[in-house]
Amino acid sequence: MNMESNEKPIINRIKVVLVEQRRTNKWLADTLGKDCTTVSKWCTNTAQPG
Repeated sequence: MNMESNEKPIINRIKVVLVEQRRTNKWLADTLGKDCTTVSKWCTNTAQPG
């Protein structure tokens, strides 16, 4: 990966917390009443929760 010195890697906090808590995207989707694909998009920075 070729990054300039002022660029930082994008860290997805939702994904980090799920890993720390040993939870899955499906668990979060079920807990929030959302579709699994929606949560997946949040974790890949394709979409942001509203």
